Order: sequence, then structure tokens, then C-alpha cells
Amino acid sequence: MKLYRKVRTEQSDRFIVNVLDDHWGQRKGAQNSKGSTKVINTPNFSKKLAEAVGIMLGDGSVYVNKNYGIYQVRIAGNIVNEKPYLIKFIKPLFEKLFGISGRIIRKPQFGTVYIAFDSRELVDFLMQIGVYTSLRKSRNGIPKWIKLNKGFLVPCLRGLIDTDGSVHRLSNKDPQLIRISFKNSNKVLLEDVKQSFSILAFHPSKIITRQVFLTRKADIKRFAKLIGFSNAKNKERLDKLSPIV
Repeated sequence: MKLYRKVRTEQSDRFIVNVLDDHWGQRKGAQNSKGSTKVINTPNFSKKLAEAVGIMLGDGSVYVNKNYGIYQVRIAGNIVNEKPYLIKFIKPLFEKLFGISGRIIRKPQFGTVYIAFDSRELVDFLMQIGVYTSLRKSRNGIPKWIKLNKGFLVPCLRGLIDTDGSVHRLSNKDPQLIRISFKNSNKVLLEDVKQSFSILAFHPSKIITRQVFLTRKADIKRFAKLIGFSNAKNKERLDKLSPIV
């Protein structure tokens, strides 16, 4: 189109039927293709898949632009203290589950690092098992196939706490009292996390300021034993605050 503007004449304009923008060919090709076509392994329901779902519900997102054939799954983390978790745990976990390679995207200006997977099949599969696109993320809860199986619920909660959870003191006045919290703006997911802790015989708090807490000492100790952490940042934090656990 840019070239035509340079050479156009009144005579040539008479033969123009339609004017297309500069990117029409790229979009047309994308619409006729399958998108970012990386064929994936389709895993069965498993503990590892349940943990991957927890990770996606916490820090994951799905970006789709059908016009340009872009189908991308991303997991984000803090570039300072979560890079080892993303690169050494999440990337190999997803690559082994789905049989495709991920890309590391660093955004130091935003303090963020991403693991990105470009595959329409992966996007479709995640939606099929209950992980929606970012446009519907506010409706995301823990999928039923996980909630109905305690063996899957444990690793899913691990993925959720590793991404959107934290370990901290209850207050400076009570340094021996430790909290494990889960914070998220999605009310559906918060309710599911609270309910899931109850199903596993924990004693979660009410939802307060978009958070659910475990505070009882017995719950903290049992969490460390039953659920634990794949994110070393959280485990190191708990060991530092409460070595006896």
C-alpha cells in the first residue's frame, strides 16, 4: 500500500476495486491457518496437571488474537525472587506435560519474567479442562475434576499458594504466629480455595480484603507436610520464620 501511494495516478485509480490495509495479507493468512500450531501431548488428569492448573489460576494468562493467529499461554513472576521457580520448575513441568518448548521473556523495566508457550492446541486444551482465557478470568474457579479428587486438590492448592500466596508473621507483636495466605481479586477462586482447605480438614479464615488465611499452628505444620511448596521462596520464608515447622 505504501508503494502504491508513491506511484498512483488518476488513471490507475480507475482500476481499483477495493483498498486493503498494509496488514491484510498477514491477517488473512492467520485466519486460514491453525494459529501458533505447536502440536502438544494431551495429558491425562494427574497430580502434575492439577498443579499446573493451580499455577495457571494464580499467575497464568491466555492471550488470543485470532486476526493475527496468536495463541499464547503465559505464566508471570517477580524477576528478583521468582525467576528460579519459573525457569527451574514451571518451565520443565509444562514442557514435560505438553511436549512443547517454552520461551523466557524478561521485562526488567516492570520487574517481571514470563514463561511463554505459543500453541493454539494448548490454549484449547486448557479451556477444555476449565482454565479460561483472560477475558473470562473473573469466572475462573478450581475445575470440578480437581475439586472432586483430594489427590488432585493438594497439588492444585500448592500451585495456587506458590503463585498467589505468601508466608508471613501474623503481627510484630506475635512473632511466633505464622500465616499462610492466598490473595486474589477473583471472588469465585477465593471461595473455591477456602472450600478446598475445608475439604482437606484445614481451618481457613473468612475471606477478608480479598484474602484467605491459614493461621492455626497445627494447620501451618500440616500444610508444610501435606501440601508443601514447589516455590523455594515460600519454603525458605517458612523455614526462616518458623524453623520448628
